[in-house]
Amino acid sequence: MAATKTELLGWTNRLLELKLQDLKQCANGAVYCQILDAYFPHAVPVHKVNFHAKETHEVLGNYKCLQAALSAVEVTRDIHVQRLSQGTPADLLELLQWLNKFLHRKVQVDGYNPTARRALSARGATDDVPVPSACTA
Repeated sequence: MAATKTELLGWTNRLLELKLQDLKQCANGAVYCQILDAYFPHAVPVHKVNFHAKETHEVLGNYKCLQAALSAVEVTRDIHVQRLSQGTPADLLELLQWLNKFLHRKVQVDGYNPTARRALSARGATDDVPVPSACTA
């Protein structure tokens, strides 16, 4: 049985030391990148991930980082960037469910510091991940 939205947000918040309240906060792609980073830190180019991304061109860069990271760990997965970046709830939930299931049997990096990793990102750390402009229009 797939995890619920509430369970997934709780898992993400514990893993990344965030306070996400809405799946739309995952729509800019940065959260998905960092979830993968917690398990495969050398696969995600964290310095290119923009946690402050709100505009379409910024969001697309985050999804490119996610695709590159998935390729680096030899995972073939279609990412529906257009629907995800627009905050389509079903797509946001489905990707988070897939990541949760995929990573369930993996071991998180020992001593992983999510706040320090976010500080290495393109525009610096934030614990308040914004909803992209395309989701609020």
